[in-house]
Amino acid sequence: MPLFRIEDQLAQIAHALGVENAVQVVAFVLHHAGVEAVLHCGDVVAPSTLSVITPLGLPVHVIHGNNVGDMFMMARIASKPGNRITFYGQDAGIELAGRRIFLVHYPHYAKAMATTGDWDLVCCG
Repeated sequence: MPLFRIEDQLAQIAHALGVENAVQVVAFVLHHAGVEAVLHCGDVVAPSTLSVITPLGLPVHVIHGNNVGDMFMMARIASKPGNRITFYGQDAGIELAGRRIFLVHYPHYAKAMATTGDWDLVCCG
């Protein structure tokens, strides 16, 4: 089952590992919880998992984890016109709703980034 949490209308997901049925349940919960953006902190693995989140119409920010899966197909899905998925690679520094957010898969890397004080929120998978 993917790990997820909702905070301030941002949803953090990690470890989807290609489990589409579980991701469909998470997507349903996110949709009805009023989430405004999804932060995926790694281990998407199967690109088809992204297609489950896409119909929500939410911006989805994705990094890969230690289980990278088919990065070519994930990049291809993210580059489709009208798509709201952004695939960053190993990590990402983004700004949402005026908050500086850093995404990474590895907890030790996240802890180090959090200690810099440069980020309002550091998320890890």
